[in-house]
Amino acid sequence: MSIFLSPRALVAAFVAVMAVVTGALLPAPSGDAEVGTLSTGAEGRAGSGIPDASPVDAEQVLAHAQREAEARAAAEAAAEEQRRAELRSALEAIAAARAQAEAEARAAAEASTRQLREEQVGVPPDEYWDRMAYCETGGNWRMTGSRYSGGLGFYNGTWDAWGGREFAPLAGQATREQQIIVANRVATQGYHGPRGYVAPVGYSGWGCTRKIGYP
Repeated sequence: MSIFLSPRALVAAFVAVMAVVTGALLPAPSGDAEVGTLSTGAEGRAGSGIPDASPVDAEQVLAHAQREAEARAAAEAAAEEQRRAELRSALEAIAAARAQAEAEARAAAEASTRQLREEQVGVPPDEYWDRMAYCETGGNWRMTGSRYSGGLGFYNGTWDAWGGREFAPLAGQATREQQIIVANRVATQGYHGPRGYVAPVGYSGWGCTRKIGYP
């Protein structure tokens, strides 16, 4: 007995054989029906080379990402702390240099003052000027005013004329010792300034001379 197959059945049989040989499921050439279906799920991932994304793998990925984020945060914090430490060191170095410069300036000013005092001959003792200051201003060596200034009540023009600006713009801004130097110039020493020599005028310029007397 012979077996008769229609052309459509022959084509379907050929497709099935090719599917077995190649491992692919191809659709049958029917109008609406499909012979094969696309592989999905674990079988499809296995065939495509995509690894299974199990819950354990996801936890490992999240843990790794968290460790990397923590490492980056720690590195940034360490870098910030290093920058702050460098800034503190720089500020401390600046402050130390400034303090040293100020100390050297004070030492130089004191040395200059001592030298000027040593050059003065025939001047009254400092105690005399202390008594004069107490009488003139109550001993306020820091007193400043629009016309008079300093513990000895210098007229501001007198302070300028006898070289007071070598020490400060106003007598009250100079030290006690510097004010006494200028007082000795006014009273007995005179002053060799940029405009020439300025002669001494004695003690009469201080009204308290009549009270405390001459040295």
